[in-house]
Amino acid sequence: MSETIHIITLVHRHGEDVFASRTVEDVRSQLAQYCCEYWNEARQWDSDLPEDPPNADEEVITAYFDSVSDEYFNEHTVTI
Repeated sequence: MSETIHIITLVHRHGEDVFASRTVEDVRSQLAQYCCEYWNEARQWDSDLPEDPPNADEEVITAYFDSVSDEYFNEHTVTI
């Protein structure tokens, strides 16, 4: 029986982080947690970002990566 793993590779100035999960919702939640962790740093580059990140994962991810031009992520799946 095969299983699908969802993977996000995040590239930033210090290297790369890799998030993985059995569900796309969980792996995107992990990425949103990263965005929240570095939200205040992102606000230094974009003063239009609100003081607090949005509550919804997708909104946090979109706002963060729209503001931080030197970071990006790729999503893919693997079947094992």
